[in-house]
Amino acid sequence: MDLKDKVDILSKKADILYKKVVILLASAGGSGAYAVKFLQDGSFVVGIVLSLFFIFSSTGIGILYMKLDGLEKEISYE
Repeated sequence: MDLKDKVDILSKKADILYKKVVILLASAGGSGAYAVKFLQDGSFVVGIVLSLFFIFSSTGIGILYMKLDGLEKEISYE
């Protein structure tokens, strides 16, 4: 496999990861905002569930950013 093909494959992988990050950012932002709203209104069960979803989404975003960083380093070393 030549260099152009390898860079193209890495670019496609980065694009897929980027799309996953965008989806998780939107869901984390919404769940975080609603978690604060429900916790302030006194609906603690829903607020805690949304807070947990926010934590899991944020963790996923961090993992995806680390994967994107690894792909960026791999592309730049080529």
